[in-house]
Amino acid sequence: MSQGNRRELQRGYGGNQVRLHTLYSFRHLRSKTSLQQELYLLQVISWKDGYAN
Repeated sequence: MSQGNRRELQRGYGGNQVRLHTLYSFRHLRSKTSLQQELYLLQVISWKDGYAN
């Protein structure tokens, strides 16, 4: 990911979403069989972070 794209993500979604997206990307590379589960967990964690804030 280029620096420009990372800044755009931070502006659009906030630091937590960037961190979660990075974590998701590494997990996706490690195990593609759990793609749907990871997407679901990412949505749940993102919702909880937004709700807590």
